[in-house]
Amino acid sequence: MGKTLVITCGDRVLSIPHSKTTSSLQVCSHEEANTKILFHLADCAHEGLKKILIPITDTEILLLAVGCFQSTAAKKSGMRQEKEWDSIGHGALEEFGYTTRRPPPRPSGDTSCFPGEVRLLLESGNAVFIENVRAGQRILTVQNGRRVFSEVRTFLKRLPNKNATYLTLTTEQGNHVTMSDNHQIFVSTTNKSTDMQSGRAISVRQGDYIFTTKSCNKDLCPERVIQVSVSLKQGLYVPITDAGTLVVDGIFASCYSLVPHDLEHLLVTPFRWFPWLLHPWQEDGYSPIMSSLEYLALRFLPEGLFQSGL
Repeated sequence: MGKTLVITCGDRVLSIPHSKTTSSLQVCSHEEANTKILFHLADCAHEGLKKILIPITDTEILLLAVGCFQSTAAKKSGMRQEKEWDSIGHGALEEFGYTTRRPPPRPSGDTSCFPGEVRLLLESGNAVFIENVRAGQRILTVQNGRRVFSEVRTFLKRLPNKNATYLTLTTEQGNHVTMSDNHQIFVSTTNKSTDMQSGRAISVRQGDYIFTTKSCNKDLCPERVIQVSVSLKQGLYVPITDAGTLVVDGIFASCYSLVPHDLEHLLVTPFRWFPWLLHPWQEDGYSPIMSSLEYLALRFLPEGLFQSGL
């Protein structure tokens, strides 16, 4: 009773019972379900609805929804932001005043990566976009507390034409790093590198410390995070180095995202030793081998392994 079913037929929008309000949803040419959901959210806000429930477990959609709420008619319509979410990491959304009732959702390999615009430092001294890096090149990282150059053995993922939602962590010195919310980064609640541990980007809070090689007279220097922002960027890249780590835009990070850094470094050993296993997908693609292994890991490994964070 009192409900309206809205469906799409090609680029047309139909409703049962018939409603004139669907005219604002046409022409519906969105290919991604993520943006279709937000399109309906904006339309509902425009129609004056005060409360909308989006039952999701996809972190990317939730981050987009938060961004949509902050910048669209939702606020103007008087729609109220709920203070609790069922499944979302706490760090990135504290800026908006949200809390959590459950642990962050398990990571998805489809969106765990770096965008094409981040830079890596080659052994030659040249900084290059990650989209231009190839297997066999040596890039800057930190290993056993010392700066070294480690060989890129392979790419777990290389999708230059796909867009994804990313988090950007900005420090008080103005440095920043951009990665997917589930990607592992080395972080500490103190300014000591000896205290740093791997945690997902979405678990990083304002006031935490990440570690940089920029303007640093030591191998690594701490910088305090002052802002966590969300944006849509092009490209999904996951290079794997011998060391399992890399320095991205001057910030020390892990190559991994599925489970805690040390465990995943062990799990991907076959691909570091035999990179030809993933060769067919090095220019554009995501190997079905990797997606199958991810599925098995998510199905059979303990739940606690997927909640890595501070």
